[in-house]
Amino acid sequence: MGILDEAAALVEGERADAYGDCVALHRRIAQLFNAYMDGKAEASAYDAAVFLILVKIARMRHKPSADSHTDIAGYASICHSIFERGFHTDKYESVEEENGRS
Repeated sequence: MGILDEAAALVEGERADAYGDCVALHRRIAQLFNAYMDGKAEASAYDAAVFLILVKIARMRHKPSADSHTDIAGYASICHSIFERGFHTDKYESVEEENGRS
């Protein structure tokens, strides 16, 4: 079985059981992303970490799990780290700063 066949089997089987129909899930994720962005044109590193929390929330809408709670806590920790380092606004999104150079 090739990698694409394995992925398809997961999406149509185990992941569908855990997260629901892939189209409905991704529609829900898009709605959460759009609501979060509220007209903002570009996402920051902080926004990207929040998006991962929103993905977990969208999945939990179908079937909550303890693992999702742990993942959300982990992504919240990443959000906090990004915030503490000052990368939570668009003006701090340069490649040089991300690589530790100013």
